[in-house]
Amino acid sequence: TMSREQAFTRYVSHELRTPMMVVRGGLSVLRKSADEKSTKQITRIDKAISEMESLTQTFLLLARNEEKDEEQLEISQALISEIVTNQQDLAIANSVALAYSASENFMLTVYRQLFNVLANNLLKNAINCSLGGEVNLNITSTKMEVIDNGIGLEQKPRGYEGFGIGLNIVRDICEKYGWTFELTSNETKGCTAIVLFNSPSTL
Repeated sequence: TMSREQAFTRYVSHELRTPMMVVRGGLSVLRKSADEKSTKQITRIDKAISEMESLTQTFLLLARNEEKDEEQLEISQALISEIVTNQQDLAIANSVALAYSASENFMLTVYRQLFNVLANNLLKNAINCSLGGEVNLNITSTKMEVIDNGIGLEQKPRGYEGFGIGLNIVRDICEKYGWTFELTSNETKGCTAIVLFNSPSTL
C-alpha cells in the first residue's frame, strides 16, 4: 500500500543520513592532509554525498502527505537563474547552449527542494540528450517548459542509460501536487518536457 511505501521511504531516508554524515566527516579530515590528486577524488566523493543528501531529502518530502506543511515558494528570476547556473558545468561538458526565460515572479505551493529537483532533473535530461545542441527553459505562472533540439524520444543518449530515475521523480512530484507532466517529440528535432502547474495530473 501507499502508506507502507511512505513508511519504508522515511525509514530508509533517515537511516541513510547517519552514514552520509560519517563519510562527510571523514572527508573533512582527509582534506587537511591530501595532495592534489587526492583532493580531486575527495571533491568527487563530496559532490556524490551532496547528491545523495539531496535525493534523501527529496524522498522524505515526497513521502509526506500533510498538505498543511507545504510551503509557498516564490518563483523568482533569482531562483531560476540559480537553477540554470547549477547546470552550466554539465552544459559546457556537452557543448550545449543553455538559456532560460521567466515571466514575472509568482507564488507556487511547493517545497523548494522539490521544485529544484523538478527543474534540475528536466534540464539534466535535456542536456544529456543534446550533445552540441541547445536547451531552453521557459517558466510562467502556469507552466514550465524545457525544450531541446537533441536526439528526441526514440534514441538513447550516447553514454547515458535511458532517462533513469530522474523523470520518475519528476512524475512523482507532479503527482504529489496534481500537476500534469508531458514529454513530446518536437516537429523538427529534439523534444519538449512540459509541467502544467494548475492542471490535474493525468499520470
